[in-house]
Amino acid sequence: MNTPNFACPNCRVYIDAGYRWAYWLLEDPGVVIPNGGVDVEAVLAREDYWNPPEEERSEWLCERVLPAVRRFLADHRAHGIVYTDEGAIYNEDTLYYNWSEVAT
Repeated sequence: MNTPNFACPNCRVYIDAGYRWAYWLLEDPGVVIPNGGVDVEAVLAREDYWNPPEEERSEWLCERVLPAVRRFLADHRAHGIVYTDEGAIYNEDTLYYNWSEVAT
């Protein structure tokens, strides 16, 4: 997955999950599965995802992405959130085509 996102099929919106940070802390350990449903509680429980060590901290990740993802998960938790790639959102042959991005 090049640009992982959390997506809400009910509202047809998606949000950047944190690029490689999401891959290493959520996807690689199996907390989320590409194109699979999201266990919101499992994502929220990943303290290492929400609290990067000093050497991984950046304004982009800590002040923009992670707070926005937390809000997105809270707002859409009952809507069947999925974890998908931005490529699927731009591919006309997928369920996710032509959705709107939530700003971070």
